[in-house]
Amino acid sequence: MNKEDIINDIDNNGILTSNLSKQLGEFANDREVILHAVRKNASIYKDISEELRNDPEILRVTIESVDIFSINPLRYALSGAMTKENIFLAIDRDVLMSSDLTPEMLSDKEIVMYFIQNKNSSIYEKLPEELRKDAEILRIAIERRPNSWSNPLRYALPEAVTKENI
Repeated sequence: MNKEDIINDIDNNGILTSNLSKQLGEFANDREVILHAVRKNASIYKDISEELRNDPEILRVTIESVDIFSINPLRYALSGAMTKENIFLAIDRDVLMSSDLTPEMLSDKEIVMYFIQNKNSSIYEKLPEELRKDAEILRIAIERRPNSWSNPLRYALPEAVTKENI
């Protein structure tokens, strides 16, 4: 089979999660073939080569294709693929949950603000001290708290507490 036949087969019949190299043969590391494959079955992301797991576009397409039966591709993504755009998309699509946020993500104000604004403030207590001093983050965390017993003020540092936040 040639590359076009493989792509047509994937588009028409999908792809299984097991034995990727047997199904795709010499095209198992072909970027275009893998893009079609992850569109059909996001769970194969864990089985693709490290080089392709480091590709931001392949991760983006995988995140867009995730359904409730898929694996979480972020657990297998390499740092080169973890762009802010992919992280924001993963938050929007409920692929990235608060328990999945890495220390690096929790240290990035832009990611923290996006998560709190689009999900909730449940991550506030996990933030590093530097971000718990930030009055803007605290204000948004208070506005977006998931319930009345979840109070970011309990974890806020004095520098963040302003009249507007109380």
